[in-house]
Amino acid sequence: MWQKLLSNFLKVSLIGFLLSIPLAQRISDVFLILFLITVIFTKRQIPQVGRSPKGLIFLAIFVVAIGASLFYGPAHIAVFIRFLMAILAATAIYKALSVEAVKPSFIMAILVIAAIFQTIIGVGQFMLQSDLGLSFLGESSLSPTLAGVAKVDIDGGKFLRAYGTLPHPNVLAGFLIVGLLAAYFFWLRRASEWKIFSSFRNLLSDLFFGSAIFIILLGILFSFSRSAWLITLAISIIFIFYSLFFRIRVIQSTRLLILLIAILGIFFWQFKDYILPRATFSLEESAIAARFDYNRIGWDLIKNHPLGVGLGNQVFYSESAGLYQKYGLNQPWEKQPIHNFYILMAAEISIFGAAAFLLFLARNMFSYKGGIASFMLGALLIFGFTDHFLWDLQPGWLMLWLTIGLVLGLNKASSLAQN
Repeated sequence: MWQKLLSNFLKVSLIGFLLSIPLAQRISDVFLILFLITVIFTKRQIPQVGRSPKGLIFLAIFVVAIGASLFYGPAHIAVFIRFLMAILAATAIYKALSVEAVKPSFIMAILVIAAIFQTIIGVGQFMLQSDLGLSFLGESSLSPTLAGVAKVDIDGGKFLRAYGTLPHPNVLAGFLIVGLLAAYFFWLRRASEWKIFSSFRNLLSDLFFGSAIFIILLGILFSFSRSAWLITLAISIIFIFYSLFFRIRVIQSTRLLILLIAILGIFFWQFKDYILPRATFSLEESAIAARFDYNRIGWDLIKNHPLGVGLGNQVFYSESAGLYQKYGLNQPWEKQPIHNFYILMAAEISIFGAAAFLLFLARNMFSYKGGIASFMLGALLIFGFTDHFLWDLQPGWLMLWLTIGLVLGLNKASSLAQN
């Protein structure tokens, strides 16, 4: 009785944690703490799972590098604590999945639901060209006339991009890609058949999961994140052909390919006037050119401060050292973080800390045999080459460590099943 009650509390707190990732920081803080406390109380109910993930020494070096960086400048203790909590959450998810205290499908289902919810909000924002008054959930004040709000230029007009309740459309897009891959997980698990209709149950399954994929892709479209568009296309193609090559649910993989082609055709037919202007770009375009300048700032910091400038201090140090001015970024809104997760990490916590993180990933990610979690993590890591939210925004690092926990947990569960 007591064990079942603890198990239910674990699942409820995990639901709250997953749903709160894209919500206001104070909300995600509460549910993250609740989840960790619940895991602590249920720890005795979760047996040991044998050998720990590989390369824990690298993870330890990474955490030490973050902690040491707090002494290099203004200390962001609260950020450091939240970072540690995200890593602990990954550890808890790893442990729970390893011994099947929680099923992968349970986590994937919540991610799909959260992604659909965020898409509904984002599409509403785009259609109304305004926020929906959900500031209590973390929604920003939005209008195409407000300075600092992300917009897209179409036919000489400025249109508000979808935000959801996240701090930027790119962050929304990153979260939706994770949710989209979770939807793929369910699509492939269904009965494999070529028939258009064999039973109402299968038909409803097609409609339900097909609609989920359609809705989430619509949210990615209206985020107008070109990086997300490319990553979604690339990761979907890689995932489908990976499944076909290794003969993993061949029929369902083929049907997924057909479904995605149909959805993309509908999108292009209905929204080509929005897609085509955004799909074209030039290296001289200000947003792209600025990214190269931010990367140059990062390399300057790494060269001059190989031990890092301190967690959360990159913008402060760059401005005080005149690096923004050096590269012609003189406007207040141009003084942004380095738009590269890896360079930003190395600039703030040292090249040694960044290398330790990458080595920890390398020791675990590439040993994972199959499974959607590795594609989720891979998609986010690719996004990291063009954006910074995985490092300096709470929804970003919660996404990152959630997917790391999924990969580690499913990897361990797979290895235990083979023994």
